[in-house]
Amino acid sequence: YVSLFALILIALIYFQIPSEKEIKGCIKTTMFEIDLCPTSKNYVPLKRISSHVQKAIILTEDSKFYQHDGFDSEGIEHCIEKMKEKKRFVCGGSTITQQLAKNMFLSKNKNLVRKGLEALITVKIEKTLTKKEILEKYLNVVQFGKNIYGIKQASQFYFKKSPHNLDVVESAFLAMVLPNP
Repeated sequence: YVSLFALILIALIYFQIPSEKEIKGCIKTTMFEIDLCPTSKNYVPLKRISSHVQKAIILTEDSKFYQHDGFDSEGIEHCIEKMKEKKRFVCGGSTITQQLAKNMFLSKNKNLVRKGLEALITVKIEKTLTKKEILEKYLNVVQFGKNIYGIKQASQFYFKKSPHNLDVVESAFLAMVLPNP
């Protein structure tokens, strides 16, 4: 029975990991039901997003984004220490790729099963997409305030301009309003 249970558990996990086609293609995200597709009206290609925004988001959310393979080992160690101290989930230690995995394919639930799935999906995303593609998808799905999803809605809502025209101060503001993962 133990091996049958293990086989069923492995199958359940396997079927929750998205395919390369799902990661690269158009989807409606699980968490907030956002249309994440280059042809959708709110999607903005990375080349049409101010470099100030890109740099501000990377600096505040995941400063080692271009150096790691989806996981920030120092952040994870720090988080584990905090959880030992508080004896509960108090932080995520999440990279941009982990946040993208969660936002695209998972729920808001904070538990070890979800974190395990997030880790497996993160590995698959890092193997499937380039860092620029990861950043582009992240900027098009991340929440910038209550019911404000993606850089296009955020730049219109806060500054009445396109993401391409955001300056340094506006970019810093947008990085500040991101929810703390």
